[in-house]
Amino acid sequence: PATNAYSLLGNVSGLSAQGLTSGGVALTYSVLGNVLTASAGANTVFTFSLNSSTGAYTFTLLKPFDHPFHDVDSKNNGPETAYEDNLAIALGSVIQATDKDGDAVLANANGLTISVNDDIPVATTVQLTAAVDEDGLPGGIADNAPGDITGAATVATGNVATLFQFGADGPATNAYSLLGNVSGLSA
Repeated sequence: PATNAYSLLGNVSGLSAQGLTSGGVALTYSVLGNVLTASAGANTVFTFSLNSSTGAYTFTLLKPFDHPFHDVDSKNNGPETAYEDNLAIALGSVIQATDKDGDAVLANANGLTISVNDDIPVATTVQLTAAVDEDGLPGGIADNAPGDITGAATVATGNVATLFQFGADGPATNAYSLLGNVSGLSA
């Protein structure tokens, strides 16, 4: 192959057409030499570099993508569950090969696809406990009987954040919610 047998094209319309986003912001692309940079606003989401002599490439993920599907059949028809879908990024439309006498050919649009696996939150093994005392209710008796807790608190407060790890995507604006299904609570 020629010294510069492989190159990246500046026409990134094939990438833009994929509609990829990060943090709700559409990706924009720039090519400088043999480095493609994808950004969402001021944040670099990934870089793709190509060795012009050998064709070796490096894809570096720097920020998470917005993954459009949240259930196994990829139709978002519920129930919405923690599901690590794979987002395919077709990079072939910007890769070109050139022979020694200058003939160039563009790769198939799906010739190189990078699959980005979603990062989903997980529940930790942390177990939180809190206590309230019926002694503090109207008519309650502060008897200090065996097993009684100190004081007569009727309110318990805390924070559930340690019950979860959000991973690379980070927490949503309203990350914590109560489910309507209370079947897991016993009487």
